[in-house]
Amino acid sequence: MALEQIKEEWSGAESKELTQTRIPVKEDILLPDGKPDMARVLQTELSPCIEESTLENGRLLVRGKLWVDILYLAEGASWTVHSMRTSVALEASLLTDTSEDTVSPVCTFQSNVEDMRVILRSGRKLNLSAMLELSAEIVLHPAISMISQVQGEDDLQVLESVRSLSSNVAECHEKLIVKEELKIPDAMGNISELLWWDAFLCSKEVQLMTDQAMVRGELEISVLYTTEESDTQVYCLQQRIPFSGMLDGLGIAPGMKCELQMQPEKPSVRIGPDDDGELRVFDTETLCDCVLRVYEEKEQHFVQDLYMPSWRIECDRLQTVLNGPMRMETAAFREENDVEMPENLPDPVQIFYTTAVPHVDDVILEEGQLQVEGVLHAAVYYQAPGENGGVCAFAAEVPFQYSMNLGESQDMNVRVHVLVQDASALWQGGHRIRISVQCQMEWIAASLQDVNVLQEARMEPMTSEEMAAIPSMALYIVQPGDTLWRIAKRFNTTPDQIMQYNEVSETEALPEGRCFVLIKA
Repeated sequence: MALEQIKEEWSGAESKELTQTRIPVKEDILLPDGKPDMARVLQTELSPCIEESTLENGRLLVRGKLWVDILYLAEGASWTVHSMRTSVALEASLLTDTSEDTVSPVCTFQSNVEDMRVILRSGRKLNLSAMLELSAEIVLHPAISMISQVQGEDDLQVLESVRSLSSNVAECHEKLIVKEELKIPDAMGNISELLWWDAFLCSKEVQLMTDQAMVRGELEISVLYTTEESDTQVYCLQQRIPFSGMLDGLGIAPGMKCELQMQPEKPSVRIGPDDDGELRVFDTETLCDCVLRVYEEKEQHFVQDLYMPSWRIECDRLQTVLNGPMRMETAAFREENDVEMPENLPDPVQIFYTTAVPHVDDVILEEGQLQVEGVLHAAVYYQAPGENGGVCAFAAEVPFQYSMNLGESQDMNVRVHVLVQDASALWQGGHRIRISVQCQMEWIAASLQDVNVLQEARMEPMTSEEMAAIPSMALYIVQPGDTLWRIAKRFNTTPDQIMQYNEVSETEALPEGRCFVLIKA
C-alpha cells in the first residue's frame, strides 16, 4: 500500500553568518592635472563600494572599488583649500561556513578603516597606507520540505504537531537612486570648488501592500565649498532629502512583519547651473542599498512521527530550528562624549557639521536582558583660522551601550540595527569637543523552536519472522519520560488500545512504575 503524503515548503529556518576580513591598502596617489600643488593634507576618507558579491566554495567573493577622497591645503600664501577624488580596485575573499553557491547573495556590509597613514612625497604625489576591515552579514532562508499531512489505512498512527512559526515570504534587494539639486543661498556668489561632502540616512519606514512595498527614507547631505568671491572662505550647505521607492515581492501582504535595512553609498556631487545659468547648484545622486525581508506568522501543521501495526515504516527525519513569533520594536537614545582634538590641529572658529557611523560590536541576550554594545565612528569638520587653511577635520570614536528587558528567558534569534538620526559637536574650550549623537535602535527578536519533522516516509509489511518476534501480550512497567505514543509504537499496538485495557486517559501523565497490559494489534 502507498501513503498519501502532503508536503509543504517552509522557509522559516534562518542561516545567519557574520564574516570579516582585513584588506591592506597601499597606493601612490597622484594629483590630477589642473589642481594646485599640495602643501598639507587636511583629511582623507576611504569609502568602499561593493558592486558584486558571490558565494562560491565556502567563500564570499566581493568586487568593487575603493573611493579615495582627499581634502588638502594648497601651496602658496593664499591658504586655499582644495579636494580630489580617485578610486582603486577592491577585491576580497571572506571565509564562510555557508556551503550554498549563490550569485548575488543578500548581504549587508560594514567597513572600518584602521592605521591610516598619508605621507606627502611631493606637491603632486602622496603615499597612502591603511588597513580596511570589511565585514559582511549573510542571511539565507533555505527552504525545508516537510510532511504536513499523511493518509492511509484506518489503523495508521500519525503524531502531528502544531507550532506558531514565522516564515520568510519575500526577500527584496534593490538599489534606489536618489537625485536632488541643492541650491546655495541667493546672497552667495557662484560656486568655485566643491571641497567635501557626506551623506547619512536619518530616517526610514516601510508600508506593505499586496505583492509590493513602499519604502521611504530621508538623507542628510552636507557639502563644503568655496565661491568665486573668495578662495579662502569655506561655506557649508546642509539639506535633508526625502525619497521613496517601490519594491516588488510576490506574497507580500498588509499586516505582515518586515525588516528593512537601508545603507546609502557616498553620493556623487557635481556643480551645475541654476535657471539663470549661474553655477549655484549641486547636482547630487546617491545609491541607497535596500534589503527588505517580509515574514508571515501562522500556525504550521507538520507530522512528527507515524507508524502502523504489522508494517515497517522508514522515515527521513530532519531536526532543525525554526523561528517562532517575532517581536519588532524601536528605542531612541542619545550618546554624548567629550573627546580630545589632535594636538597638531588649531582651535575651531566654527563647526561646519558632524557625521557618525554606527558599528554594533556585541549583542548579548541573557535571561531576557538584551545588551547592545558598539561604537559610533564620528568625524568633525570645522572652520579654522585663515592662516591654518580655513577648514580642518578630525575623527573620533564614541562608544555606546544600551540595554533593555525583553521579558523572555527562552532562546531567541535577535538582530539589532542602529540608525543615526542627528549628530552635532560643541567646542568646550581648549582642545576638547563634545560630540552628541541621537540614535534609533531597532531590534527584531524571534523565539527559537526546536522541531523534528518528517520529510519522506516509505512503508512495507513486516515479515512473518518480524511479526513472530513481537509478543501477543506483554506486561510493561512505565518508565520516566514514557509516552503512550512511544510505548504503543514499540509494542506494535495503538495508544487507543493501551488506554482501553489500562484505564488511562490521553491527557493525564503516565503513572511512573505502573504495570501496563499491552496487546498486539
